[in-house]
Amino acid sequence: MNETSIVDYAQQTANKLALRFRAIGLFIGLILAIVYSVYHHFSVADTVLNVAKTNLAQSIQIGGTYYQARLANSMIKTDVFEHVWIFDSSNELIIREGNRINNIKPSSLWERKFYVKDFWPYTLIRSKISYHGEHTGTLFVAYKLPLIRSFIILSLITTIFLMLSYYIKTRVLNMGQNIASPVFAFMTTLEESLKDNKFANKKKGRSFEELVKFETWLRDFFVQAKKSEKVARKALADAQTAKIASQVRHDIQGALMIANSALNNINEHKDEVRILRASLDRVKSTMQDIPKIANLDDDDIDSIIGRPKKVFRKESLESCHLLSIVTQVVSDLSLTNNKINFSYDISDDADKSYIKVNYKRFERILLNLYKNSVESILDEGTISTRIYSDNDFVTLEIEDNGKGMPKHVLEKLGQKGISYGKEDGTGLGVYDAFEQFSKWNIGIKYETTEDSGTIVKIKFELVEENPLFPAEILIPEKSTVIVLDDDPSVHESWKQRFKTLRDDSVTYKYFNHPDMAKKELRSLLDNNKEFLFLGDYDLRNDKTDGVRFIKENNLMEYSILVTSSIDSVLDDCRQYKIPVISKSIQSSIDIHTVS
Repeated sequence: MNETSIVDYAQQTANKLALRFRAIGLFIGLILAIVYSVYHHFSVADTVLNVAKTNLAQSIQIGGTYYQARLANSMIKTDVFEHVWIFDSSNELIIREGNRINNIKPSSLWERKFYVKDFWPYTLIRSKISYHGEHTGTLFVAYKLPLIRSFIILSLITTIFLMLSYYIKTRVLNMGQNIASPVFAFMTTLEESLKDNKFANKKKGRSFEELVKFETWLRDFFVQAKKSEKVARKALADAQTAKIASQVRHDIQGALMIANSALNNINEHKDEVRILRASLDRVKSTMQDIPKIANLDDDDIDSIIGRPKKVFRKESLESCHLLSIVTQVVSDLSLTNNKINFSYDISDDADKSYIKVNYKRFERILLNLYKNSVESILDEGTISTRIYSDNDFVTLEIEDNGKGMPKHVLEKLGQKGISYGKEDGTGLGVYDAFEQFSKWNIGIKYETTEDSGTIVKIKFELVEENPLFPAEILIPEKSTVIVLDDDPSVHESWKQRFKTLRDDSVTYKYFNHPDMAKKELRSLLDNNKEFLFLGDYDLRNDKTDGVRFIKENNLMEYSILVTSSIDSVLDDCRQYKIPVISKSIQSSIDIHTVS
């Protein structure tokens, strides 16, 4: 044995381990890339397709192509889909949208699952569109395969394992060299001592010099043995370090599993989470009334906590029903301001206006603007709300007959710290409105004269409607309407609204307890009967609420949630695709029957 043979063995072992790590890295990278592609397909494509089918079914059944064309165009604008085709029940093409879509023959779609355009592969998805069990059409969509992101995932994982393989190979080679050096030195010394065979083969008396030489050799042997022991200890230490590192990795994985389990448990107790979110929303709104905090802008807060100033988070905006938000805010304020008369003047073409805002943020801003009007009225007074549309815009006017503002205050309105007529006023509400509306491309203008009241004019750009916030209730003919609410006065309100329909083919049933409603709904589902479920969120029941009741009974396709606190349930309604309307528009929302 020599030093080279030990090092060669270490080299071979290191190469095998490194090769295995590289192969494992490549395999894991491929698996993760495939998993991402599957996730992209089912989580993104199927989600949008389900929404499209839900919205398309009724519109195709009714007839016309306007709504289908808008929806197809909206799908293209999401940048998820490249092409969209919509066929009617006779397989005739009625809508097609996309970039250079004319190059693809519609007749070839029925046999394809994918195609290549401009050297890039596209997956083709085909989904049937049904309305209450009746086939009404077919939807085809195509989206780009996420090859770039999949390649990034594969490259990242492979690079990590390449680095690990290089580290392991280096450690094994160093261990082999450390072990080989003292062993080789010991073997060399032993061979030199015995090469003349004088001491080992001499059978009779040995000389003193020979004994001294043997003693020296023996002492060197023990020295080399000590060195070998140190090397062995170091090798054991390296092995123990690797064992500890493996244990640390295992413990981290265990901790992540525990954290994931805890998150799952939190998700199972949505009532507590919802209450916490609602409380936090209230705290946020209350903080705007605290003068000390209200005087801090974003830069002040960033400097206090040491956060870098150039941190931008994209705010989530969505299409919202303007009248629902306005009436909810006015309804909340009217409960605590009995001496003020709140009136409405809504034009016929404005009650179905949709605007693009952040729902919760806009509601808080609007609440502050109305509160300013309330506080400007010293005793009794009137606050008028007007909503009217003009071409592609809709305007909201808030007019009060309060004390108004002088001209020099009006000229500075919207600047930080400008307030008038309030001892503890900070001007934050108006300042925040001007700042946010500027970011959202919304115009705001004040008209006021001292002692003559104030008019706030807010001009929005109209956007497409959002199925999450219905502006009307459509009831199928010969169907059943199920109302679930613990308040009998709400039942009476719905009865008065339904009387205006004058359609004897529709049956109405009212329940104040979830168990009774569940039996009736189960019977309708089992018998394949058409129905519409209008359910309150707060059922004053420890076991369930409106959202949970709809989800557990799989009623999302047939339900509208009716609540006086949309902001508390908005996230759940988005997640489960449950349409929601405010109780504040229950008495005014349009209700129609459809065949």
